[in-house]
Parts: sequence; C-alpha cells; structure tokens
Amino acid sequence: AKLQIPREEYSLKVKHKGTWTDFSNSADIDLSSGSKYSGSSTFKIAGDKITGHATLQTPHQGYNRFTADIAHEGNRRNFKSSAELNTPIRGYQKFAGEIEHKGVLNDFTTSAKITLPKIPTTTFTVNHRGNWNNFASSANAVYSGKTVEGSVTYKNDARKIEGQASLTTPYSGYETFEAKFGHTGNMRNFKTEG
Repeated sequence: AKLQIPREEYSLKVKHKGTWTDFSNSADIDLSSGSKYSGSSTFKIAGDKITGHATLQTPHQGYNRFTADIAHEGNRRNFKSSAELNTPIRGYQKFAGEIEHKGVLNDFTTSAKITLPKIPTTTFTVNHRGNWNNFASSANAVYSGKTVEGSVTYKNDARKIEGQASLTTPYSGYETFEAKFGHTGNMRNFKTEG
C-alpha cells in the first residue's frame, strides 16, 4: 500500500504467515526520503513450550535494532519462563527476567532472576513445605553479592502451637532478627510464651 502525505510518500508492506499457534509477521515502511523502518515477529506453541521473538529496525543512529524474546516451558507445577529485551541504547542494552517454579501448593520452590541495566542482577527464591497447620517457609534475596534471608515455621496440633520467624541481613547492626512463640494446654489450663 502507498500513502501520499504532504512532503512525504510512504510505502507499507505487511506479511503474515501461519496459524494462531505458529506464525510469523513482518512489516516494512519505506519513506520516499530513502529511510526504512521494519519489524518482524514469530510466535510458536508446541506442546508445553511457547516461544516468541520480535525485532524492530529503524534508520536512526543509536536506535538501529531492538529485539525481544519470550519463552515458557512446562505446566503449572513445573515451569520456567523468561523474557529479554535488547536495545542499542548505550547503558541500557539488556533487560531480562526469568522465573522458575517446581511443586504444588503444599511443597514448592519458586525462584526469579532479574537483570536490569546499571543494577546488579538480583535473584529471589521462596521455598515452602507443609499445610496451614504445619509448615516451614523460607525466602532469600541476593543483590550485589549481599544476601537477605528469612524463614517462618508453624506447627499446630491438638494441644500445642509453636511458631518461629527469623531474618538475617548483611547490614551492620541489623544482622539477625528472631521471634518465637508457643502455646500449650486448653482453655482452663494453658501456657503461652513469646
């Protein structure tokens, strides 16, 4: 298709091939001045895998090529997903993230990793084992080589309730925090500590 606008003529070409689960697209815009913009994308679902890719190219110096990728593999109990954006902009070349999950509601590990320009890669991990009456959970975050960790345990049976929480940090004066509580007995004869 061609479009005439005062002072400039544009030519647009668009292509699409495939189905909604496996396709590719492309688009080109040519200006009468000789400048060209183009973009393309692909997307595919095959079983428990999903992939996607997109590219944008411009005639502008320092902003020539941008790319983006996504990927997912697995089911709701065991999966890994990732996304990445690459740019030609100095100091902002890569943005990325991924998440991985293994397990079910009462027994799982989930971790995430984030990469941003000018910021150290950061990771997070959460572990959980047990049900609402008896569980142990922990989490940690690692940023710039420093780790912050926390944990919580809780146990509730017919005559005894116990719980504990802790947090450790690499920061001076704030290295360790802990809390504990317990309750035993019945309504007429009990003991509670904290």
